[in-house]
Amino acid sequence: MRQRLLDALPADALTTRTLPDGRELPCAAPRDEDQWRAILDVARDVSAVLLPTGGGSRLDAVPERVDLLVSTAGTTGVVAYEPGDGTLTARAGSRMAELAETVRAGGHHLTPDVARPEAATLGGVLSSGASGFDRLRYGPTRHNVLGMRVLLADGRVTKSGGALVKNVTGYDLHRFYCGARGTLCVVLEASLRLAPVPRRRLLARHAFPGRDEALSAAHGILAEPVRPEALHLRGSELSVFLGGRVEVVTWELERVLAYVPGAELVEDAEAEAAWQRARDGEAPGGLALELELRPSRLVGALARVSDLAAERGLVPRISAHPGLATGTVRFDGAAQGRAFELGLRTFAEKLRGELSGTEVVQRWRGLPPGLRASVPALTPAPPAPALQRALAQALDPEGRFARGGPHASA
Repeated sequence: MRQRLLDALPADALTTRTLPDGRELPCAAPRDEDQWRAILDVARDVSAVLLPTGGGSRLDAVPERVDLLVSTAGTTGVVAYEPGDGTLTARAGSRMAELAETVRAGGHHLTPDVARPEAATLGGVLSSGASGFDRLRYGPTRHNVLGMRVLLADGRVTKSGGALVKNVTGYDLHRFYCGARGTLCVVLEASLRLAPVPRRRLLARHAFPGRDEALSAAHGILAEPVRPEALHLRGSELSVFLGGRVEVVTWELERVLAYVPGAELVEDAEAEAAWQRARDGEAPGGLALELELRPSRLVGALARVSDLAAERGLVPRISAHPGLATGTVRFDGAAQGRAFELGLRTFAEKLRGELSGTEVVQRWRGLPPGLRASVPALTPAPPAPALQRALAQALDPEGRFARGGPHASA
């Protein structure tokens, strides 16, 4: 297979990538659609299974059967930017930071504003379904995708949606492609809805005596008619990011200060820098447990995580988005050893039993190879909906794209 790939691609378009679990796989980065089709022809002839990727920053758990990684990194650039319509169309390998800079010059904000955008690609973000630090204001990623051009397993290039905000042609298949993690197609380019750049950005932050007090203040703010760009809890420090028209931000600040009267206020460039630090602090990397819960369970779940970790000698760093009912529990791995592994395994087993139920999603990230077998997945991957399974069978009946694994959706 390797020689046939070398015949179809430029020499520097075929490399080797080491996965987190230690496997080494060939990785091809086609430069145009003809090269993409050539790779599919090779894969079909040798019955190889492909996994499309972007920059590779979210390749945390790869399905067991993968023969070749195919990266969109070779297809970059803006196809169209329409400031008057507030839309952007770009190729899948484009870096999110470059796209954000392009539209900001025209007075627009690119969402999702993901962690470390200089390393994240548009196709990777869409395929992983990653939402940004700005999700509380702008919603999940799929709500801001207007259309896509994709490559199917049989070599066809198809289009769903378009580049207009009020486009109603065809089925919204691009909503299925978001979060499918390369199991349905290869994203070649996408059109996104843009938002105006905030005229004023302000941060109100306050360190409370404890996490429960901070969460209580956050829930009070969420009950008010304000629209924070983000509401972020790190330890017991609550950060409220406001952005928009000057008069609106001024009014919203009054409502926020009713719940955090002693908040430190940071504006403009300093607030932007604080936003970037908080956003990039959520980048994939290291050992972490991610929680998605019902809002009513967030307070109790975070408290129980803290108690169980302390009982086992673990020192977690907990952050959360109260408005989204999500939390991240990070563990420093410097002291990993037998005692750490034992504590982590018993912590995971206990937590799995106490936070069970369909309203709780728990997912490990960055488990070292030595811990993958001993630390149980807290919640099994939910079965794909029947429509998603039927769509995968219709689009890729031969199984050319990798399926299964903890992060595949079909």
